[in-house]
Amino acid sequence: MKNLNRRKALTYLGLFGGGTLVGTVGTGSIPEEPQVASNPSGGAYPVPAMATPESWQWKPIDPLEAARVAYEIYPQGSCSYSVVGGILLTLAKYYGEPYRSFPLHMMRYGRVGIAQWGTVCGVFNGGAAVIGLFHGEVSPTVREALISELGTWYESATLPEFRPEKPEWAETIEPCVAGSVLCHVSVTKWCQATGFDAYTVEKKERCRRISADGARKTAELLNRHAAEARATFTISDGTHQCVSCHGEKELKDIRGLMNCNVCHSTLKPDHPKIELSGQ
Repeated sequence: MKNLNRRKALTYLGLFGGGTLVGTVGTGSIPEEPQVASNPSGGAYPVPAMATPESWQWKPIDPLEAARVAYEIYPQGSCSYSVVGGILLTLAKYYGEPYRSFPLHMMRYGRVGIAQWGTVCGVFNGGAAVIGLFHGEVSPTVREALISELGTWYESATLPEFRPEKPEWAETIEPCVAGSVLCHVSVTKWCQATGFDAYTVEKKERCRRISADGARKTAELLNRHAAEARATFTISDGTHQCVSCHGEKELKDIRGLMNCNVCHSTLKPDHPKIELSGQ
């Protein structure tokens, strides 16, 4: 497939005209008579919705179609943009509003680990944003379980899996396990495994395909939860051992669910041994 240019993207959404892909947030997400509460300065402001508005409920889509769209639009905005766009453009195609009015341009900030800082990978970032869009309840239970499942998939899966019908930048991309949701770790692991540097077209193609994988996986998780109301997440053995000491029950000096051993593989001699399953 060729790149989805501006006019094609707008056609896909059913829109034409200037500006970015989208204009304003769908009217269904704004109450006709918003609640009003006092703020510290004595004024008033609308109270945000306490749950996901009815108009922003998840509707089933084909995860592979979302992946194909994500691959197509990647050159327009990189990883976060690609993951979110792959899903929202597919929803817009089949269901219209409010999905077609999502301000997709905002997701361009996520490129190269957020504005090139190499922090959280845009694939995980974008997927988490989509999950949050459709599970915006105050209670974080479902939202964080789904996001955690996405994160552990990204850390442990051999990626990329997606194979475009017509690769645009490189024909063959060797996959590897990232071991971390951090962009700089993920890219460095791949560079070490393949011998390509982080500024090659092969690396760009690798990230483009992983973005397609991320759109597919996120859609699969949301489809499954809508059908089965199931969100599952199990912390890894290594991380469980780390937080059992460093978490809230003892040392209380860390908070997190990431794979600790990727960055903390070298431990002090007196540190307890980390026993990983399968070793």
